[in-house]
Amino acid sequence: GLCWWPSVKGADVLVDALEAANHRGVSLAGLLVGEDDLRAFLADRFGAQRPGWLHDSPFVADPGWLYAAADVFVSASRHEGFGYSLGEAMACGLPAIMSDIVGTRFYGAAGGVRAFASGDAAALADALASVAVQAPQARAALGADNATWVGDHLGIDGWCAAMLELYDELLPVAGGRR
Repeated sequence: GLCWWPSVKGADVLVDALEAANHRGVSLAGLLVGEDDLRAFLADRFGAQRPGWLHDSPFVADPGWLYAAADVFVSASRHEGFGYSLGEAMACGLPAIMSDIVGTRFYGAAGGVRAFASGDAAALADALASVAVQAPQARAALGADNATWVGDHLGIDGWCAAMLELYDELLPVAGGRR
């Protein structure tokens, strides 16, 4: 999860969900990406006794390798304008779990996305556990569905077609040419 602003990005929800899943015997590791605010949140939460399943990383210039190393991407945000990282992870072929908020709700149409009620760590733990127990091939199929969906809905071809339709609608025809 990308948690540069822990309170907004739901770092607490993600950590609570990972902790609950691990207590249930579902062995999960989490990587939270952020800087000073994330490190402060983790220090306040765990002190020097951070669990072995929880890792953090500073931001990286190219997050592609983070997505490549993951089995699932989680967006636990409480609010979001447009969840670019969720789209990036899906484009990289990851299954995704997201909080059901207005800014990312449209991603829910993709076949490999599960949604949970924002702030509900127990529901996120259930979603994480359900993805974790799937065979790698099943997770790969969910990720492939997501990558296809992103290409179809957020790719440059679709964007160009939408822009051309808009121009056709807005610009009057003059002498048979636009």
